[in-house]
Amino acid sequence: VWSDNVTRMYGEVHARGGVQRGDGGLIETSSKNTGEFDPKAIDASATNGKGGTWLLDPRNVEISNAATNNGAFDGGSPNVFTPSNNNARANAGTINTSLNGGTSVTITTSDATGSQDGDITVNNAISKTAGGAATLTLLAANDIILNAGISSTTGVLNVVLTANDVGQAAQDGDVNAGDITTTGQTISTNGGN
Repeated sequence: VWSDNVTRMYGEVHARGGVQRGDGGLIETSSKNTGEFDPKAIDASATNGKGGTWLLDPRNVEISNAATNNGAFDGGSPNVFTPSNNNARANAGTINTSLNGGTSVTITTSDATGSQDGDITVNNAISKTAGGAATLTLLAANDIILNAGISSTTGVLNVVLTANDVGQAAQDGDVNAGDITTTGQTISTNGGN
């Protein structure tokens, strides 16, 4: 379901594997310009094979000390950042403030519609220096690149890095990790490297 101008998709799409064998297929809902996607059902499952993929054109997100733009945090718990345009930026200070207050943070490129790969790039450090336990979750439709560290000096910081978020991208994702230092109990990665 693809267009050069506007795609509005609210129905059902099925690309299932067979009952006895066969893998799920590829479902793509995208638009070169504007997309509105609120499907009733998306099913690329497989009873006796590998599940398929739902591809949404994602957007890249950079985490840096510059001001947040082309996206927004929702202020919830967790405090979720979702890009609203290509080349989105999430301010590292906003992330640190949330984590220091004991509020978990999720950065996702997987549920956004754009025309980029859906990478998350950490260019300035994420540092938890106060407060109770919190979790930092990075969900990338493609790759996660850590050009700066993730650390905690006070309280538990769990870090979850998921490259190529399941069901959202048609290619394998990599976690290219630099330094991750936590006082927490959980560091989990899901990616090629």
